[in-house]
Amino acid sequence: MQNERSTADGDTELLIPENENSRGKGRDRERVSLSRRLCSFFLLLIAILAAFLFIVFPSRRQSNFMSEGLRRPTQYEWAHAVNSRKLLKDAVLPAKKITAIEADIIFSQAKQQPVMGHPPAKDSDLTLQEFLDTIVRTKFQGAKGSANKNIVKLDFKSEAAFEPSVSLIRDFLAKTGGAPSAVWVNADILAGPNGSQPLFNASKFIQQALEIGPVVLSVGWTTGGSRSESLLQKIQRWAKRFTNSELPSVFSTEPYTPAMVSEMLALLPPGVPVTFPIKAPLLASSWAALKPLLDRREHSLTLWYSKSKMDIPSIQEIWSLLESTEELRNRTFYDLKGFDEFVTAQRLQQTRKKK
Repeated sequence: MQNERSTADGDTELLIPENENSRGKGRDRERVSLSRRLCSFFLLLIAILAAFLFIVFPSRRQSNFMSEGLRRPTQYEWAHAVNSRKLLKDAVLPAKKITAIEADIIFSQAKQQPVMGHPPAKDSDLTLQEFLDTIVRTKFQGAKGSANKNIVKLDFKSEAAFEPSVSLIRDFLAKTGGAPSAVWVNADILAGPNGSQPLFNASKFIQQALEIGPVVLSVGWTTGGSRSESLLQKIQRWAKRFTNSELPSVFSTEPYTPAMVSEMLALLPPGVPVTFPIKAPLLASSWAALKPLLDRREHSLTLWYSKSKMDIPSIQEIWSLLESTEELRNRTFYDLKGFDEFVTAQRLQQTRKKK
């Protein structure tokens, strides 16, 4: 029987028992609480999934180095040691299809300014100022603000050449728009395999280079080696193929070591785009030591070798180390004689497989 009571005007009012009213409010609170818990659960699930994808698929997250105006590293066509007016004039011709220029800078006592050249040269017909003006005038790096910039790598051979160049590079960046990743400032700041003592204070160079503006820091090690280095690499490969063993160390060149790599990494602040120039014939024998350089996503490698053209089997060995996994793919630039031939051979091979 329902409870009723009379009101002052003679009407009757239905009375809901207190316990039923409380139960209704309790059920409402439970529904709200359940909704909140479900919402929190799904948000947590999404966060866990995002973290899982971030860790398991690192290639899906673009690093600072690769996300701002650069092509894939394997798409660059390099011109090495562009240290004269003639070589520069040829390199910037559109018909040459050069997309990355590497040039060396020394200090000319005769001209009392930085000039393009590689030791033991002491002077040049091309100053750094003229070099940079030509890059601007020919629009080698595209129009101001354009994407997919070509690379200009400035390889400084001494502090005497670098310090008066800082203001010139700043002016150059202002004229070209300061595209991130398009201008590389390079020096060998630590002693490396068979290398001489560097002509730089490592910490000072890094600080000064980073203060220039939006440039890529390119820091490496001094290296040495005989002219027969390429031949020794071939002998090593043949010995391994036919005897399944390594030749004695007397036939080998000194590799990069874990101590060299640790010393370099200790100098570098996190989050800064850095590429490490590595002498290509030493990569395979040094890979265990060099691999930690790529633990940071903003780091890359630049393989170089200019003494002679590397043969396709040698490049194939390097390629299998650096381009066979998602973690490492597209994180190495190839400033190598013979690399264009290797890429052509790779494309032909892929075309045949498709047929």
